[in-house]
Amino acid sequence: MVFNDATLIEMAEMLPTSQAELLAVNGVGQVKLDRYGEAFLDLIEDHLTMGD
Repeated sequence: MVFNDATLIEMAEMLPTSQAELLAVNGVGQVKLDRYGEAFLDLIEDHLTMGD
């Protein structure tokens, strides 16, 4: 498990699009940002652009 449910829910509500915004999500620290941040940001970006 990378992130717990509460972190994923907050991420889904905030829809961060930068590393700084992702780091502001509770449960995302520097280590997880470094390891998984780009993958999650890419998924969020894909989600946001699907409606276009």
